[in-house]
Amino acid sequence: MRSKTRVRGESARAEEPAPDVAYYKFKLCVVGDSAVGKTSLIRRYVFGTFDPRGAPTAEVQVSSRGSFVDLSYLGLTLATRRAPAAPEPPSDSVRVDLLLWDILGDTLPKRAIHEEQYAGARGVVAVCDLTRPKTLDSLDTWIEDVYDVAGPVPTIVVANKLDLLESAALREEDIARAAWAFDSPYVLASAKTGFNVERGFQSLAETIAKTVLRKRSRRRSA
Repeated sequence: MRSKTRVRGESARAEEPAPDVAYYKFKLCVVGDSAVGKTSLIRRYVFGTFDPRGAPTAEVQVSSRGSFVDLSYLGLTLATRRAPAAPEPPSDSVRVDLLLWDILGDTLPKRAIHEEQYAGARGVVAVCDLTRPKTLDSLDTWIEDVYDVAGPVPTIVVANKLDLLESAALREEDIARAAWAFDSPYVLASAKTGFNVERGFQSLAETIAKTVLRKRSRRRSA
């Protein structure tokens, strides 16, 4: 039976973008085995908090957070300059809202259960647990299942629980090798301390924005 999708409350939603700011909304699927910390990473990124109880996700949840992507950093510029908004965003930037789909970390065959949730994804946050090597091995299946539905979208591998480094059973070279197989970057992060959480989500947003805008630029020039 398919699980229902629950959208978090008003506090999880990004503010409405100012009308004069170029605006994009990207759906990200956050995938990985149970108890790797997917929900904790999302909570840290969206709310800036950490719940040590780590209760398992009962159903698919959707959270949202808005931010700016600096196009000059990516080597891109807006086709049309827009009037500055208040507060003024960085120059040559676009407003990006990330819709973060917290996919259940069950151990059943995944695509048959989550195909509806994967549809329309623009990116994948693939999460493993540094203390459990099997969670890295299973990322191949998780990522491939999303790709089968949404195509080979930009991906980042997040190795969570860096705060438990003394218990780590994975080496950084193991993470790098797994990420290389999908031509993706990786970060070692901690939902508990917040280390590298912002960096992981923001870098994926930048990659997606670059991919989308360059495709549109090529279509305009064709």
